[in-house]
Amino acid sequence: MNIGRPSKVKLQSALKSFKPETPKIFLKPAKGIEVGTQVQFSASAKDQVLKTKLLNLAAQIRFKPTKYKWSFVEGTKQQISSLSKPKYIPTSPGAKSALLTVSYSVEYLFTGLTNWNVVKPDLVINASPVAFTVGAAEPPKTTSGPPRLVNSPCSVGSTAWRC
Repeated sequence: MNIGRPSKVKLQSALKSFKPETPKIFLKPAKGIEVGTQVQFSASAKDQVLKTKLLNLAAQIRFKPTKYKWSFVEGTKQQISSLSKPKYIPTSPGAKSALLTVSYSVEYLFTGLTNWNVVKPDLVINASPVAFTVGAAEPPKTTSGPPRLVNSPCSVGSTAWRC
């Protein structure tokens, strides 16, 4: 059966109602982040295939993440990354946020009739921003000397260590 190629306008109109799941942002560690702590970010963006009817024919629509744009906002400063799993090291304490935009390629096939066909342009989906708080790094506690290793008060002339 030769179905021909549907017009670009009909195809784009039919595809408008289909979208991939909105990606979620994850960070490790999720709590206890201090200045200078490396934070690893990742997203739930993944290949997704929907089985449906398209122009009255059995079809599949595939969404594949192709580009990532991460923004890390620290006060008035912003850092950008295009990695799928970027690392971020905060430089000051306070409220921060991570934003993510994922570009998905869109492909379709009519089950048993055609191969995968790419539809342009890519679909751009924004994840919900994630806010996190960075605490000030605590300086190490200093002691005046090594700890005492005796279980009674020191007396004059005692030979116990650290008396």
